[in-house]
Formats: sequence, structure tokens, C-alpha cells
Amino acid sequence: MFAPKPVSAAIAPSLVPARTSGVAPLAVFFDASGTTDPTTRRPFHDLEYRWDFGDASAGTWTVGAQPGLSKNVATGPVAAHVFETPGTYRVILKVFNGTDANTATATITVADPDSVFSGTNTICFSTDRYPEAFVGCPATAKKITISNFAMAINTYATTGKRLLFRRGDTFTAATAGSLTRTGPGIVGAFGTGVAPVVQMTGRNGILSLSSRDTPNIRDWRIMDLEFDGLNKTSGIGISSGGGINQVLLLNMHMHDIYLGASFNYALLDSHNNKNHPGHTIYDQIAIVDSTITPNTGDGTTGSTGWRIYAAAQHLAILGNTLGNVASTTAMGSHTIRTPYIGKGVISNNTIARPGALNSGTITIKMHAPPWCDATSPAGQCLTLDNTPSLPSYSYLTTTHPIGVFAATTGYTEQVVVSDNHIIGGSGPYLVVLGPQHTLHDERVRDVIVERNWFKAGNSATQAALVIHSSEITARNNICDMTGGHNGGICFQVSLEGVSRLSPEPPPDNIRIYNNTAFKSDMRGKSPEFNVVKIDNYAMNVTVQNNLGYAVASTLSWTPLMISGTGASGLIQSNNSTSSQIKNIFPKWVNATPTIPADFSLTANSYAREAGITTPVWSDFFLNSRPQSSVSGVIDMGAIEGR
Repeated sequence: MFAPKPVSAAIAPSLVPARTSGVAPLAVFFDASGTTDPTTRRPFHDLEYRWDFGDASAGTWTVGAQPGLSKNVATGPVAAHVFETPGTYRVILKVFNGTDANTATATITVADPDSVFSGTNTICFSTDRYPEAFVGCPATAKKITISNFAMAINTYATTGKRLLFRRGDTFTAATAGSLTRTGPGIVGAFGTGVAPVVQMTGRNGILSLSSRDTPNIRDWRIMDLEFDGLNKTSGIGISSGGGINQVLLLNMHMHDIYLGASFNYALLDSHNNKNHPGHTIYDQIAIVDSTITPNTGDGTTGSTGWRIYAAAQHLAILGNTLGNVASTTAMGSHTIRTPYIGKGVISNNTIARPGALNSGTITIKMHAPPWCDATSPAGQCLTLDNTPSLPSYSYLTTTHPIGVFAATTGYTEQVVVSDNHIIGGSGPYLVVLGPQHTLHDERVRDVIVERNWFKAGNSATQAALVIHSSEITARNNICDMTGGHNGGICFQVSLEGVSRLSPEPPPDNIRIYNNTAFKSDMRGKSPEFNVVKIDNYAMNVTVQNNLGYAVASTLSWTPLMISGTGASGLIQSNNSTSSQIKNIFPKWVNATPTIPADFSLTANSYAREAGITTPVWSDFFLNSRPQSSVSGVIDMGAIEGR
């Protein structure tokens, strides 16, 4: 944690919770993107935001780049938290600019579900009739013997109801159950032992949220259940059937399933266009502490979809295990695909091994709705003044699609991707910020990628982070390309394809600060290992304080810190030189690091006190910079020396 600093009236923190009250467990999205500070024109990126949710019982994250981090704290201009215990919480935001700090607070009130769902507002379900079948169910609750999950949901999931399924029982879903009423509501478990299992005995999924006729429902929690897809080649664990807001998926285990969780904006537009109006983009969707793994197919036959497919405002994906972590087998398509995020957090997850469905499978694929592309019919795009426009193929296009995005800026924007363990699979990239392919203008801006631990999957892994977008900051990440492509790239600032074909604007205003890059298995073949590779069309790229090492001392070629210069505006300083990357061990704790702590700098490393002042106020472990001496000079790389 950074030391206390003088309070600065110049920093004006903005703390906006998406909601301030509700029943436990309550997911709340917090937005500080309106914070201002006259010391920077980029407050979203250049200030450090620390959150204390006031939740002493929150526990710790069990996965991600650093298992064991407290759930009660977070960083970033946007954040989210799940309050699982009833009470009143004082949330504190502290904003720091390297010299001064200021704070803001908010109060969140969380109601007790036992009171909100008292008496017969709680319904317990068991597959057996014997008296012990309802042990653990509240005494005054309604008790139902049933094995059909869909029937239980469709019959009893009305406003103000808590539906609890008996732990240890197995329920079936020949068709999907459907939630079509506004909450508050809970679908969960009672009793002790293992989670209730719901088997998808049909092919249409297990649970559908909303419908074409219920565009405005909200406030549901789906939790503590195991969904078994039985290795079928279709069907979704939890899908949206129409517009719905304020959804929390908590402590779910979905496995052997085609697609885990889906919030598909195309379905909303379809309903609106087919005389079922009123559907707007999903809002306040949280997927937390869940495990979602694919079916056992290898993905080559098209039988496996995404673990999460979500387009939403105020999206939180926190503390999940996504993809195959049980073995080194790549499975499924993209692990996470987000076709739109309007303010979001993807943090403290382990996200692993997309499969070989096609050559483009990616661990995290973040893009946006198309503004206009070669497939857009006339009149189906909007200009910035919301008047119909013909499709435009110039990268200066200022149009975006009519439909659920018409009220948005058209960008995926204001997203924090932090503290994740991101593992490659059969595709070439781990994380891509930008369009799907060269025909699409799908704009992404204002994304922070920090404190992630990137790990190559196999020889197919070519790059850890690919940036086809603008206003991006990548800082304090650890990139280990061991096991990846012959050369490999940690940070690639480029457009799709080898030439400029895509209609979106070129990458612009990219900051790559204080990252650590490593590769231990150079094979003596080209291409060289690149820490940063910059496409000829990129503009205004800053690369500073980055540390690299490739075990390649016997090879004739030289790894590169930076390959390419971009079109204009390249700033580079205080990085490892290409000779240092090849020849000089940075004196990490471990010469062949396997965990983030192994990359910590020891005494006499050339990277100690070799950095330049940048807006990076703490390191990978959230220790304040500088730590190594009283000189005030920070270290290179993701981890400050001790």
C-alpha cells in the first residue's frame, strides 16, 4: 500500500455506485471515471485508485495472478464488489497522483435474505420425500418434491422469491427454465454437502434469463449450483432470453458444456426488430467466484463455444476459473469474448487455454459492436447525431449501429483488466483489444491492462497482448513466453493482418510501462523474441521502464526490446537494451521463474533504480514505488526491488 500523502483539494474524486442498496449477496459496480486532477489530462490512466469496501468478512481470491489477495480491496478507476453479508458498509475511494491524494466515500446497505424472503417466499426443492430431505430448509418455507429443474423455475420463480435446491441432489433440465419476473430473487441451494447438480438432459440449455416479452426485469442472483452439460454439442448453462439487468452469478460450477454464460446483444436487437420492443443493453452483470469449463471435445469440430460471451454495461468478471486448468489441453473457442463493454472489470481470474476451433481462438477477445463494415446495409448505422447513414469504409468513419447501442458511444471503453493469470492455448494470442477481423470497425478505447501474469500455452502462442485500439495502458504485467512461438511477442501494437485493411482508426496513445518479459526456450530460429512490436500505422506509443530477458546467449541473432517505430510519436527510454535482453540476467530471485514472486529483483540488478518517472505508483504486488532506495528513482520491470 502507498504511504499516506497530503490531501490535495486539486484532485476531485468521483465515486458513483451503480446501486446503493439491495439484498445479500449484493453485487455493486463502482465508477470513479469522472475523477479529475489538473496534473494530468488522462486521469483514467494516470491516477492510482484504491478501493476499501469496508467488508471485513469478504475473504480472499483463490485464483488469478496472486491467489490470496483480499476481496475487500481493489484498484482502478472502475471496480466491483459482492457484499455477501447483510449490513451497512462504508466504501472508501482514495485517489493518488504520485504526490497528493484525496478520498471519497459511499454507503451501501445490504438487507438480510432471511428477512426479505421470509416464510413461504422461500421455496425448497428436493428429489425425495422423506423427512430428512428438507433438513437445512427454513422451517416456515414452502417445501416441494420435484426433480425437474425447469419446472421448478418456471412455476415458482416470481417476484420476491428465493428458490433453494437441496445439496447432494441431482435435478434434470430437458428444457431450459426461464426467469421472467423482476426480482429481488435468488436461485440457490440449501443444506450441507456438495452443490445441487442440474443436468442438461436436453439440448437447449439449463437456465434462461428473461424473454422477448419481459425486456425490463432485474435483480436476480444465481448461486451455489453445479450445471452439467453432459458433453452435448449445444446448449448454454445460463443465457439471456431478453433484456435483464442486475444479475449476479456467484459460486457456480458449469462444466462439460458448450457455452457457459451468454449475454448476447444480437438477441435483444432481434426482439426489438420483431415487434417486441423495449430491450436495452444488459446492465450490471457480475460473474464471480465461479468455475466454467468446456466440454471434453477439443474444439476442432465446432462443438465447443465460449466460457463467457457477454455484452454489457457495468460488467464484472471476478475471481473465476475459466477454461481448462486441469491439464495442458487447449479446449473450446475464445475463453472470454466481450463484443461490448461500457465500463467493466475483469480481475483476479484464471483464464486458460482456448482451443483449436479455428486459428483465431483467444483467451480474452475484447471488441465492440461494428460502427459500419462491409456487411452493413444502407441505413443500418448511425452518425454521431443519431441520423441514419450509409456504411462508411474510411477509418475516419463516425457511425455506429442502430439498435441497443444507439444510446452509447459505440465504443467498448473504460475497462480494467487486472490481476489475472492468463494462459494461452491453441490460438496465436492471449488477449486482443480490437476488431474481430479486417472488415470490421469495432472500436476499443480507455482500457488498463495491469498486474496480469501472461503465460504462453504452446508453440502456437505468438503474442501475449495485441492492441488494435486507442488510449491503452499496459503496466506492471509479467509476460512469460516460455513454451510459445519460436520468437514470440509480449506486447504487439498493430492492426489485424499484415497490411492496413481494417476500417477502424489506427492504434493511438498507447502506454507500455514497467512490464517484465521473459522467454527461456529460444530455439535458434527466427523471428526474434520481441518485447514490444509496433505496427507501421500505430501512433504515439510510449515504451518506458520495461525489463526483458531471453536465455539465448549462444545464438547469433539478438532479441529486440522494440521492433518497429510506428507512424509517428514513438517515445522510448529506460528499457532493457536488446543486448541486455540476450546477455545479462537481471538477477531475479529465480533464474528460471515459474511464479510471479520469482521475478522479484535482488541486489545489484542492472534494473534497480534504472527507471524514469512515469504514472506507475505501485508495482505488481501493489508495493509503492520506489522501494529500493531513498534516491526516488524507480526500478525497471513489474516488481520493485526490496
